[in-house]
Amino acid sequence: MKTLLFLLSVCFCLVSCSANQEDINGAPDNRSASSSQAEQGTQDVSFCDLIQFPEKYERKPVRVKAIYCDCAENSSLYSETCPSQKKVWVKGGLGNCKNAGRIDAFRSSSKNEAERMWGSWIFGVVAEGRLVGTNGGYGQMNRYDYLFEIDCLDRAERLDREGHPDEDVKKRIEEFEKSK
Repeated sequence: MKTLLFLLSVCFCLVSCSANQEDINGAPDNRSASSSQAEQGTQDVSFCDLIQFPEKYERKPVRVKAIYCDCAENSSLYSETCPSQKKVWVKGGLGNCKNAGRIDAFRSSSKNEAERMWGSWIFGVVAEGRLVGTNGGYGQMNRYDYLFEIDCLDRAERLDREGHPDEDVKKRIEEFEKSK
């Protein structure tokens, strides 16, 4: 069992390193992204509008409130309030725009090493970024319709640590989505 966990950890690290290298080389620094967004005028957009009218927002700086699932082989944004079945893969920085909570800080607060590496987490986020892909074929096994690149987070609130929403978690998600 320890050998299997070790091998899985090594594989995960190799995949993460290559993905992170791609992000480092292709993504702008969070601070410069935030300042360039301020110059361009980041638009507040409902997540439902973003996925219903992707051509209207593609490559434009937007701020959306959504649920972020950082769950094993799933890194996605969604909203329980949207009727659309479109899936949105996430990449990019999860750093602060201003004084927001960082998602990686939530992960590192876990006492369990396996949970930090392999845990499934659900967050309520207000993210600044842009829809950079609308042609499908993104993310895990190319199953996602859109690609949203996060520049930074205005707000991050951990809603669940397990990634399998029970009634309490669904209530927290609903409360987050109704919040201002």
